[in-house]
Amino acid sequence: MVPPRQRAQWWWVVLVVAAAAVGRGSAAGLLAATAAAVATLGALVAAGHQLRTPWLVGAVTAAAVFVLAAPPSAPTRVPIALLTGGLAALAAGLGARPAIDRVTVADGFYGVGLMILLSGVFTAVVPLPSPTLSTAHLTTLLVLYLITPPLEAITVLLVLAHAPKFTRFVAANYAWRSTSWREIGQGVTVGVAIILLSSLLIQVESVWFRLPVHPNNPFVYDPHAAHAPVLGIAALALAVVVLAPLAEEALFRGLLFGGMAARWGFWPAALLSAAIFGGAHLNLSLWLPLSVAGLLLALVYFRTRSLWSSTAAHATLNGVSVLLALLVR
Repeated sequence: MVPPRQRAQWWWVVLVVAAAAVGRGSAAGLLAATAAAVATLGALVAAGHQLRTPWLVGAVTAAAVFVLAAPPSAPTRVPIALLTGGLAALAAGLGARPAIDRVTVADGFYGVGLMILLSGVFTAVVPLPSPTLSTAHLTTLLVLYLITPPLEAITVLLVLAHAPKFTRFVAANYAWRSTSWREIGQGVTVGVAIILLSSLLIQVESVWFRLPVHPNNPFVYDPHAAHAPVLGIAALALAVVVLAPLAEEALFRGLLFGGMAARWGFWPAALLSAAIFGGAHLNLSLWLPLSVAGLLLALVYFRTRSLWSSTAAHATLNGVSVLLALLVR
């Protein structure tokens, strides 16, 4: 007889198999299976279930997606199965950890690992846009930029699924206090500084070293974005200026940098988390400017002990970039 706390982990495997079977042979089936795995796992971990066989769970999930969800002729069939299996195993491993109320170094790496695997599953179904996108790809842009921040938020919530840890994280990073407006102002100032420094670094890369720089901003690589439907552009701007900073700061500064800084101190944590932040954008030409941005975001977060300040800095960086891209059309 399997104890209830051991048996519970298999409920989400059953749900994954069911989701894959319902959407068999379609992209929707792949996404449904992945979403079912993540959502049910989060609920189980939050309820306190200990998932003690994460790699076996991951293998079962990968096999289910491979057999049931992916079209036999799809070139992404094997990568999807491997990514989903890794996602399931890594997420299941979260439940095997002791329930403590502080963020650890492992939490940050769990969060980044989950984000990479979730993004891998998603982008295997909806390919990343290229620098030559036009307004004909506005739907793809909207899907990409509106889905990515929630995926990042899901990873944060999974890592913080134990109630004491979630409560402490929110209280420590989002508590509103008498100095909050001043800290947000500091964040805006840092955001402007990041814009200036990043622009300088991009100029050095492109002019002095003659390295081709490819922008990450969809308003830059879609030259007709300013003339696209207003609601579509507004939704895209909302995702870039508001949703992305909120999710990325919780993940990269709150979890990744915060866990490392508590254990290793500021500089090792800031340098490593900044390098990972730069690499997570999957744009080698912008790795250095984005890493420097990550370093300054870690600095303002460390000084204020508030994610409001680093989120304000991040939103300022993205907001000014979007505004300038629209004004120069």
